[in-house]
Amino acid sequence: MLPLPFNAVDESGGKPQSESKTPYAGSAAVTAKNRPPSLVTGVIGWSVSLIFVLLFTASFFLYWSLTRAFELGDNEVLLERIQVLRPLIRDLEVNRGLVKREIETESQAIESPQVYLRILDKGKTILETHGMAAHLPVNVFPGVVPGTQPSRGVRLEVSPGRVFRVMAKTANGSGADEHYVIQAALDLTQDEKVLNHFRYRLFKALTVVCLFSVLVGYLITKRAMRPIEEMSEYIGRIEDSTVGQLIPLPELPAEVAGLANSIKDILDRRVQDCLSLLSRFSADVVHEVRTPLTNLRSATEIALSKPRTAAEYRKLLASNLEEFESLSAIIHKLLALALAERAQAAIDLEEFDIVSELRSVVYSYNRSAIHNDISIALASHETLTVQLDRVLFRHAVSNLVSNAVANTPAGGSVTLTATEQGSTVCVKVSDTGVGIAPEHLPHIFDRFYRVPRKDGRAAEGLGLGLSIVKAIMDLHGGSAAIVSDPGHGTSVTLFFRQITKP
Repeated sequence: MLPLPFNAVDESGGKPQSESKTPYAGSAAVTAKNRPPSLVTGVIGWSVSLIFVLLFTASFFLYWSLTRAFELGDNEVLLERIQVLRPLIRDLEVNRGLVKREIETESQAIESPQVYLRILDKGKTILETHGMAAHLPVNVFPGVVPGTQPSRGVRLEVSPGRVFRVMAKTANGSGADEHYVIQAALDLTQDEKVLNHFRYRLFKALTVVCLFSVLVGYLITKRAMRPIEEMSEYIGRIEDSTVGQLIPLPELPAEVAGLANSIKDILDRRVQDCLSLLSRFSADVVHEVRTPLTNLRSATEIALSKPRTAAEYRKLLASNLEEFESLSAIIHKLLALALAERAQAAIDLEEFDIVSELRSVVYSYNRSAIHNDISIALASHETLTVQLDRVLFRHAVSNLVSNAVANTPAGGSVTLTATEQGSTVCVKVSDTGVGIAPEHLPHIFDRFYRVPRKDGRAAEGLGLGLSIVKAIMDLHGGSAAIVSDPGHGTSVTLFFRQITKP
């Protein structure tokens, strides 16, 4: 609730304007807790992550291709050795010497990798490469299913650092009941060394590339963001004496130039509008305050120029009191507007009958209306319970009624109505006054805006009443709309959104 006597209203002749909407002018301070993440950090993070994923995928595919090539080559070697032995085993008694020589040749081979061969007859070893039993017992080989001929060997690690690829196939002898098993193994020690060395080099390359990507991404991003940083630094150096200067726009990349230009135009326009508003505010306040102060000083100087009677001093004090009341009204209006427009202002919600409150407003202005030969009436009589800030609501409606009475000629009327449309409560204040020309409607809720009189003189008052109304509606999340027909009257409607008390 605003700690102000909200009986000061605007006499500006506030008139119709369509729905009022004013951009929020406040801004929250950026602290360490709510500071947004750095764009540079985000770009670098996403870039490095993408590069790492791509490189890891490519490296994995390359490593898989290499291991696959080794596997295919190893299988071909084993199949080739087995295919050499199978025709010889078909007549083993005759070719026994050739078979033995073929197997022993493998043990004497100096090239790497070494191939081990073994021939089994009903599970017993007939011939084998020298030293094969020490590393590769019979039972470590995969079993052979009759009628199948595997084409791929099995990787087998018999001891730490000693890996083989093994394969077993059947071979028929000369007799119908002669069946042999050929076991072949290829030493993969050299292959494992190559793959381990490749993995180590690949990991080093990935690490170096990622670190290099971070550095390059940082430098590129910083260079791209430098023009924006320069503009931010310039804005940060703006002082009171230079606030009116336009913000210079450095050369920017095409991707952000359009956005930067839009932001610059908005800032320049808003700064100039604020400066213009501040200038008008200062001039209006000086003008409004200067008149009562001048009257006070003049009356006091005249009173002190020569001795006066008690009645004359009493008359002087009464005149000064009127001027003090005028100054007080000006100050109250400015304070009311400042408090109502504060975005953080809390509203004191309470449940009340809006029709009863409007009836009270009508009663408050009834004497003034009768004095000016104006009829004022409430057209709604059914109870309409709302949950709003009662003091702010009364102040907004009082401002509208005051303007309606002030701008309605003798014999006219002022009517108040309240209706409910879904979750919205509509309060309308209509009069049969002088109305307002359409060109003034877009500015009617602006601060200090006063519609000129027909004789060209400025209207009385500060032009703050409707600005206060708009600020109160913003606090309630509502809006105000105004319609006017010059010479026939004005209607102002307040749309209050029903607020649930927390």
